[in-house]
Amino acid sequence: MEPFHAFLTHTCGHCRTPLLRLGLSENNDIVVCPVCLKAGAFDEVLEEGVELSDGYDVSDDTKRLVRRLWAERAAP
Repeated sequence: MEPFHAFLTHTCGHCRTPLLRLGLSENNDIVVCPVCLKAGAFDEVLEEGVELSDGYDVSDDTKRLVRRLWAERAAP
Protein backbone atom coordinates (compact mmCIF):
# COMPACT_ATOMS: atom_id res chain seq x y z
CA MET A 1 0.00 0.00 0.00
CA GLU A 2 1.27 3.45 -0.93
CA PRO A 3 1.91 5.84 1.98
CA PHE A 4 -0.24 8.93 2.52
CA HIS A 5 1.04 11.82 0.43
CA ALA A 6 0.12 15.42 -0.32
CA PHE A 7 1.79 18.32 -2.07
CA LEU A 8 2.02 21.35 0.20
CA THR A 9 1.89 25.10 -0.33
CA HIS A 10 5.31 25.33 1.37
CA THR A 11 8.20 25.33 -1.06
CA CYS A 12 11.78 24.11 -0.99
CA GLY A 13 14.17 26.81 0.19
CA HIS A 14 16.70 25.63 -2.38
CA CYS A 15 14.70 25.31 -5.62
CA ARG A 16 11.25 26.75 -4.72
CA THR A 17 9.41 23.57 -5.69
CA PRO A 18 6.27 22.60 -3.71
CA LEU A 19 7.18 20.14 -0.97
CA LEU A 20 5.70 16.68 -0.80
CA ARG A 21 4.50 15.35 2.55
CA LEU A 22 4.82 11.59 2.96
CA GLY A 23 3.34 9.65 5.85
CA LEU A 24 5.71 6.69 6.02
CA SER A 25 4.32 5.37 9.29
CA GLU A 26 1.88 6.40 12.00
CA ASN A 27 4.33 8.85 13.63
CA ASN A 28 6.87 9.44 10.89
CA ASP A 29 5.83 12.07 8.35
CA ILE A 30 8.57 13.60 6.24
CA VAL A 31 8.68 16.38 3.69
CA VAL A 32 10.70 15.94 0.53
CA CYS A 33 11.50 18.24 -2.35
CA PRO A 34 10.62 16.24 -5.47
CA VAL A 35 13.29 18.02 -7.51
CA CYS A 36 16.43 18.15 -5.34
CA LEU A 37 15.32 15.31 -3.00
CA LYS A 38 16.36 17.21 0.13
CA ALA A 39 14.19 16.05 3.02
CA GLY A 40 13.40 16.44 6.68
CA ALA A 41 10.99 15.48 9.43
CA PHE A 42 7.59 17.13 8.84
CA ASP A 43 7.27 18.71 12.30
CA GLU A 44 10.86 19.95 12.38
CA VAL A 45 10.71 21.55 8.94
CA LEU A 46 7.23 23.09 8.98
CA GLU A 47 6.80 23.91 12.66
CA GLU A 48 10.36 24.58 13.82
CA GLY A 49 11.85 25.97 10.60
CA VAL A 50 14.63 23.39 10.25
CA GLU A 51 16.21 23.37 6.78
CA LEU A 52 15.77 20.41 4.44
CA SER A 53 18.86 18.21 4.32
CA ASP A 54 20.85 16.25 1.74
CA GLY A 55 21.80 13.84 4.49
CA TYR A 56 18.27 12.84 5.52
CA ASP A 57 17.98 9.08 5.19
CA VAL A 58 15.44 8.45 2.41
CA SER A 59 15.28 4.95 0.97
CA ASP A 60 15.65 4.32 -2.75
CA ASP A 61 12.02 3.11 -2.84
CA THR A 62 10.87 6.40 -1.31
CA LYS A 63 12.94 8.38 -3.80
CA ARG A 64 11.34 6.46 -6.67
CA LEU A 65 7.89 7.14 -5.20
CA VAL A 66 8.63 10.87 -4.89
CA ARG A 67 9.86 11.04 -8.50
CA ARG A 68 6.78 9.17 -9.74
CA LEU A 69 4.36 11.38 -7.81
CA TRP A 70 6.09 14.51 -9.11
CA ALA A 71 5.92 13.21 -12.70
CA GLU A 72 2.24 12.40 -12.29
CA ARG A 73 1.55 15.86 -10.90
CA ALA A 74 3.34 17.51 -13.81
CA ALA A 75 1.61 15.39 -16.45
CA PRO A 76 -1.31 17.07 -18.24
